[in-house]
Amino acid sequence: MAVIVRGPTAAGKSTVISAIEAGCAARRLSCRRVSLDDGWGAEERRSRPGPASERYRDLSTDEDVVIVELAWGEPVGGAPGATRAPNEWVDLLRHERQVFCIRLSGPKALLVRRRQGRSVGAYGQLEDIIHKHVEIEAGTHRFHGVAGLDELVIPIDNDRPAADIAGAALRHIGLA
Repeated sequence: MAVIVRGPTAAGKSTVISAIEAGCAARRLSCRRVSLDDGWGAEERRSRPGPASERYRDLSTDEDVVIVELAWGEPVGGAPGATRAPNEWVDLLRHERQVFCIRLSGPKALLVRRRQGRSVGAYGQLEDIIHKHVEIEAGTHRFHGVAGLDELVIPIDNDRPAADIAGAALRHIGLA
């Protein structure tokens, strides 16, 4: 199984992924967590030309479950990356696994408050770009369609406990 967990900065991706990891551990399933937001620098492997199997080699594993975290996953300028060209890496997963896609979605004002509550700093220009992309542009309307995936959208708000959000994700993938 592969589980793609998407959402803008401070949406709760790490919380949901931790719950999935715990669900896997409880069932004695091995898992690997891969961030497709990493590796897009000018000289890093994901931004280099070449076959998808090389750029996304960390998705190829013997683990029972691959958990993919994705907020942005794009190089600065240049060719499309993980969000704008999902087929090249989703197809690698789909070849051997059932693929689930979950997107966490919330209002920007809430995400700003959540980010400010962390020690990582304010919601800045990069987070604004990610939010606009994930919530408003290609991420919301095209990612799952281009990738040929059904996507469970889990809304977040101030009143919804993290355990409820994580539970919805676990039920969707059959680990509840």
